[in-house]
Amino acid sequence: MTEAARILQHTFRRVALMQGGLMAVAAGVAAWFARDDRWAHAGASALYGGAISLLVAWRLAHSLNAVATGGSGSAPLYLGAAERFVLVAVLLALGFAVLKLAPLAVIGGFALAQLGFLGGTGAAGRRGRS
Repeated sequence: MTEAARILQHTFRRVALMQGGLMAVAAGVAAWFARDDRWAHAGASALYGGAISLLVAWRLAHSLNAVATGGSGSAPLYLGAAERFVLVAVLLALGFAVLKLAPLAVIGGFALAQLGFLGGTGAAGRRGRS
């Protein structure tokens, strides 16, 4: 395993842990705000949104790992960005239209987990520069 792949793997673990924790917070907040018999639905909706964010982070790590180990240029990164954009749109549409999840809870869970992505990569970046 190359040094770049090892650092990427460590960073993704940090991001996944941070996103998982924030997903739990989002689910708890959504359930608390529901305050009626729909609390479980609101919590599950927030978890779904957070899971989308976690899946997108995993796909990004996969694309970066392919470039770091194969050195195939930046084309896989651009294709991966388009893939992740479409994946988010399709999964959000699936959650809203088919699964009938609570839209505000889904978006809240997704947004909070995205903050975990920023926090997880930011902490690793600061550590690497010192």
